Amino acid sequence: MLIIGVVGRKSRKAFCCFALVWGIGVCFGCDKNPTVSKLALAGEPVPTILASNANEAINGRKYHDPSENCRKIKIEAEHLLCKAIVDDQDLGEQALTSEFIYTTKRVDLNGDGRDETIVWIPTPDLGGTSGYPILIFTQTGDHYQKVWDIDQAWTPILVLKSKSNGWRDIAFQYGGGGASWHYAIFKYNKKSYKLRKTQRQEPKGEMLIDKDWNRSIFGPVPNQ
Repeated sequence: MLIIGVVGRKSRKAFCCFALVWGIGVCFGCDKNPTVSKLALAGEPVPTILASNANEAINGRKYHDPSENCRKIKIEAEHLLCKAIVDDQDLGEQALTSEFIYTTKRVDLNGDGRDETIVWIPTPDLGGTSGYPILIFTQTGDHYQKVWDIDQAWTPILVLKSKSNGWRDIAFQYGGGGASWHYAIFKYNKKSYKLRKTQRQEPKGEMLIDKDWNRSIFGPVPNQ
């Protein structure tokens, strides 16, 4: 404030404008948690909420317990999948400022007669303008084991006819957060999926999860 006081009026105005733009840029640049960014921009405190308090309205704001979502699922296989997602994302002891949502599709990727499960998690707390997590699970009995994951991805998600080491190749759209839009194609390397190439046009394949987002002035946002 002392520095602002000794410079001229035009300099003070320029400095204030710069500070405002910089502050907004910092807040909206936090792709991993856009909801928290909005709280910070509004000057509100960003609380750490335990899952045990998730169903309580704190300061007029409701929080969500992902584990509670899982407990409400009556179909055993779907309940176990939900729990596997929560455990993988370390959400068992956390509450979210937005409702926990995800989209799944089952497909046999390795030709063993059993479906793998592909999951896209467009929960606002878990992503941002660069995308949201994709997970792939295999299931043995009542146990889900993760095969592969990526933190930032957009739909559509496709499975291709081509194979690598017995597993079908997969592709999804990537972009936002300052990155140009393209499709990323992943191939299996006997342990996990690895990026092999990118291309502008949508590859030919089976649509697993269709495009489920829209563009906004701040970047792409999932449909809710």
